[in-house]
Amino acid sequence: MDKSGLRRHRSGVSRPAQPSGERAGLSEPRSKIAGKMNKKITVKGVVQGVGFRPFIWRLAGENGIKGHVKNTSSGVVIEASGEKNALAKFISGISLKKPPRAEISSVKTENSPPKTYKTFEILKSESLKQNKAAIPADLAVCGDCVSETMSQSDRRHFYPFTNCTNCGPRFSIIERIPYDRSYTVMKSFKLCPDCLREYENPADRRFHAQPNACPVCGPGVWTRVKGRLLRGEKALDHVVRILAEGGLAAIKGLGGFHLACDAFSPKAVERLRKFKDRPRKPFALMSGEPENLGKLLFISRREKKCLNSFRAPVLMLRKKDFKKFAAVSPGLDTAGVMIAYTPLHRVIFKKLAALGFRNPLVMTSGNLRDEPVIKDNEKAEEVFASFDAVLCHDRPIHNRVDDSVCFLDTSGGERLIRRARGYVPESVRLPFESREQALAAGADMKNCFALLRDGEAFLSQHIGDLEEKLNRDFYGETISNMKKLLGIKPSVIVADLHPDYHSRRITDALPGKHVYVQHHVAHVLSVMAETGLKDGVLGVSFDGTGYGPDGKIWGGEFFYIKAGKVERKAHLSYFPLPGGDLCASEIWRSLFSLLYAGGVENKKLLSFFRGAVKVSERNTLMRMIDSGVNSPLTSSVGRLFDAFACLIKRDFYATYEAQGAMELESLVREKPEDFYRFNIVEADGSLQISPLEAVSACLSDSLAGEDEGLMAARFHLGLSVAVAETLSKIRKGTGPAPVCLSGGVFQNRVLTEWVSGELSKRGFKAFFNSKVPANDGGIALGQLYSHLLGIKPAWPGND
Repeated sequence: MDKSGLRRHRSGVSRPAQPSGERAGLSEPRSKIAGKMNKKITVKGVVQGVGFRPFIWRLAGENGIKGHVKNTSSGVVIEASGEKNALAKFISGISLKKPPRAEISSVKTENSPPKTYKTFEILKSESLKQNKAAIPADLAVCGDCVSETMSQSDRRHFYPFTNCTNCGPRFSIIERIPYDRSYTVMKSFKLCPDCLREYENPADRRFHAQPNACPVCGPGVWTRVKGRLLRGEKALDHVVRILAEGGLAAIKGLGGFHLACDAFSPKAVERLRKFKDRPRKPFALMSGEPENLGKLLFISRREKKCLNSFRAPVLMLRKKDFKKFAAVSPGLDTAGVMIAYTPLHRVIFKKLAALGFRNPLVMTSGNLRDEPVIKDNEKAEEVFASFDAVLCHDRPIHNRVDDSVCFLDTSGGERLIRRARGYVPESVRLPFESREQALAAGADMKNCFALLRDGEAFLSQHIGDLEEKLNRDFYGETISNMKKLLGIKPSVIVADLHPDYHSRRITDALPGKHVYVQHHVAHVLSVMAETGLKDGVLGVSFDGTGYGPDGKIWGGEFFYIKAGKVERKAHLSYFPLPGGDLCASEIWRSLFSLLYAGGVENKKLLSFFRGAVKVSERNTLMRMIDSGVNSPLTSSVGRLFDAFACLIKRDFYATYEAQGAMELESLVREKPEDFYRFNIVEADGSLQISPLEAVSACLSDSLAGEDEGLMAARFHLGLSVAVAETLSKIRKGTGPAPVCLSGGVFQNRVLTEWVSGELSKRGFKAFFNSKVPANDGGIALGQLYSHLLGIKPAWPGND
């Protein structure tokens, strides 16, 4: 027996030494085996990499259960022997007392042949032909590991890769299932004797913590300074000094590189903006001292809990001090902040504090504009060569994964904007027991795809815009990785109806049955999938643009879903988009189109656009609209927001997606007494919401110099009332029905809150996305659900 009290077994797996006799709880004399029952228990879900087997070992000891537990590629399998009541208590305890990071999707119990066990053991993992295990998400550093990392007397003092079964990398390092060290990037790091003792002791919180490491045997950090290689603490000290002095640093983290600088240094932030070609788009921030954030931002109790959760997302928080955040999130009333979620980040902030530096850091994705986050050292040193420091480490990243972003709504519910680190690859359970395996391709913007297995949808991490070639490569690579990890061979491929989407073209080349789903229908179905609603549902889908079956560009849609059919019941009135996609960046075009096509007198038109848009450009747009040349018709609420943003803020151009809408939302301070009226009319067999009266009224206010915040509030309330009134009119024909609202526009907190209020007043029950983003990052879930429900749109031309 070694010093740790472990006995070596012939299987090569260490077992805790047990005293003989009944009092030990895990072994007993042969004379007492009568009346025992044997059960085989299979537990599925996120039960690997979260301390589940040592938990089962302890639970067995508490209940006098003998047998064994092991990881398999189908989940955790337990053979348990004990008295009837003890077994029942043991089985119920699996779900009731599970480890905090575990997520159980099913516990299957069946009788086993009689067998005598002397102890309860943790056996070596087993790989089965059929892979049904779930993969754990990456976890933020836990309190115990933080304490050890900061303790000068601990052997892991300031070690950037401290972890245990309750925290650390999971998805980012795994290569295949089952989740064992030999199947992760840690296989090349041989455990030292001290780490091995922890790894083999079921009573230790590092028992089978696959990334377990220390300064003796684990990964290390390094950087180059004028051709000289600095390692370990010297490398950290150099990077910390650069940041404290206002420099730029690229830092390799959990799922890729971050680009960092002092968040409150306008000079440093401007330099970073020029590098990323990102003139105004907000940057994510990281704080090492969450207690200080309350001085700068409004943080509720629930928001504080979310910030400090094991997911540690970037959380959108309202500003107290607008001036401090002027450089990092201009024009917005919120800032996106996350807590230092790895030991590496904690050490950096601790060392910064020692130098008297206590500001948050910009911690934005380490990539060039719209490209995938960089994960490899050599590539990072090449791309970020102009930075003052590039901090690398030698723990490879197998699955790159960006930071997740979310906000809390007024009821405290979590609303995702980007679903990635901390969430992926957790599944969304669907109300079907389907054995079918399928792939949903997702959208082209903010792409995430999804895989279906046994009624569970596994969404990928955020991929990005597939217009970019490197993102398409990342897309194909990740589909291949996820299919392998989850053991899925899709027989059905579900994609967007748009014939020119890259996601459709790429997946059309894959074998299987191909099904296509209209973009905005998929948005609504994503909410239905989350809530388990199957039939008799009203849906509202507001976003930028999406392919419509009538050849027009949709984006402001009302549906009724009943008996497998989708009916388009209403939409925003069509208006031209002169220049097509150019309208998303030159937002004055949408406004000009609404005013000109709506018959607003030329005198007002000239007065508003004078000095901002050349006469020749205005004349060109008039001819385009009149002739219909490169001016597709749209019902897009996203472009409607652009028009009102231009009208209210007098900003004629946008440098990032939804800039106008986000800045317009930030202007709203309180609910107004009146609002801009949207007229609801019946035309061409459906209801249409006409914005012309609202646009005209807002134009008059703008020309009269009305307060921007008041105009923004009147617009938000007017649109909210229009949504509720339209649904009330539809309900007269459909009868009572729940309402599912989705699409990127419903990431607007003001609109979501006011629409909810207006619907509640009229007796509607409203549902929004919470498990997936309302933007195109949630489309894939709706695509899968459409296929499972067998949805068939009921509009002309559908076959």
